[in-house]
Amino acid sequence: MSAAFAELCKMIEPCVIHCRDGLSEQSKNAHREMEEELCASHGFKLIDVDALRELEERRGTDLGRNLRMSKQPTDPEPVHIVEMIKRIIFSGCPGDDKFLLTNFPLSPEQAAFFEEHCSKIQAIVYASANKGEKCVEVPGNLAVANLDAVF
Repeated sequence: MSAAFAELCKMIEPCVIHCRDGLSEQSKNAHREMEEELCASHGFKLIDVDALRELEERRGTDLGRNLRMSKQPTDPEPVHIVEMIKRIIFSGCPGDDKFLLTNFPLSPEQAAFFEEHCSKIQAIVYASANKGEKCVEVPGNLAVANLDAVF
């Protein structure tokens, strides 16, 4: 990460939350509810990486071509995906400082790469496997809390 970018991040670090999808239908429904609640009630901007990647590839931009050629979706160093997300997070649009990231990262290596080259992930929200309960994890803090209690 360049020194100028690191300095910029210190001043305007956005709030990025990763919303993990579940495997069961119940947890997928809870996932959609969390997305809607965080975006509608708390002002988060949804960044659906799969949808953005597809759009960028269809547009035929240099970034879209690079995305198409890159290893999908398990690349441990997803340079082009992070570049695409960074353009949104650091666009400079007033009030755009809270982002809900879905369909990325898919592995701890991708998360580490994203945090090194773009922004820290402040929290991970997900639906528990058993009852579809909404949960939140704060990286570096292994405590898991009910999402309704946090927001």
